[in-house]
Amino acid sequence: MDGGKSVAAHPATDGRRQDRPGFLLDLITGTETELDSLQRLTEAAAKAVIGPDGPGPDCAAVLARGGSAPLTAGSSLTASELAASEDRYGDGPLMQALSTAGAVTVDGDTSVRWRTYQRRLAAAGYGGAVAVPLGLNGGTSCALVFLARTGT
Repeated sequence: MDGGKSVAAHPATDGRRQDRPGFLLDLITGTETELDSLQRLTEAAAKAVIGPDGPGPDCAAVLARGGSAPLTAGSSLTASELAASEDRYGDGPLMQALSTAGAVTVDGDTSVRWRTYQRRLAAAGYGGAVAVPLGLNGGTSCALVFLARTGT
């Protein structure tokens, strides 16, 4: 953890989970940390969405637990860094999806609300983003964002 800010890594390499229930994905893949589990989730999600002309979008995720800094991971380093930037800048579709429990779309026709984020999105080589919340129990929330490369 870095002073209350989100922790991002690619690939995930943090220490073992301590007295916290894991995700179902942990049981299947044998991951031992929340960050490893989140990393596997983003990789699986990115592979599950295939584009019409080849590779699908990149994927990133944020996992938030009350009292802990949010964890971020991504199917690529760029996706992971963009997800981590949401905590730094206090905006973005992942954070919005977490707070509203609703899907968020950011593309070329986006409202003024997402203009600053859209500049970071474009600078990272992406043309659009769709964030979706995942339903979890026990004061834990998670959201995935699918990031479409420019021109795809």
